[in-house]
Amino acid sequence: MPVYMILSWVFIVAGLVYSIVALVLQWRAWRRFRHVSFGLLTISTVTALINQGLMAIPYVRTLDATALASLMALAAIPFAQALVLGVWGTWSLFRAYGRVVEENARLREALGQEGEGGRGL
Repeated sequence: MPVYMILSWVFIVAGLVYSIVALVLQWRAWRRFRHVSFGLLTISTVTALINQGLMAIPYVRTLDATALASLMALAAIPFAQALVLGVWGTWSLFRAYGRVVEENARLREALGQEGEGGRGL
């Protein structure tokens, strides 16, 4: 097997392993926190895995040009979905994190004022 084919398989397997690990982390976070961002990221990763599966077909089966073009067109659908959902999920997660940080700062400030002569003992 030529070196470029070995490298192609290494990249495919590494991408698959990464996607499965990310999916497990996202799924667990969604089950624990039930935040929409983790749900979006989970669905995004599933659609990315579908795309990876479709894009791996030419590596295990020889396709003529028409079938290959049809496969690429079909694979573009989950690819686009993964991109949109991934960006939306990431944006949602960052927004939620920003709100948590702001609330934490507000609470620290309120507690700090109490301890400095506010309602403290």
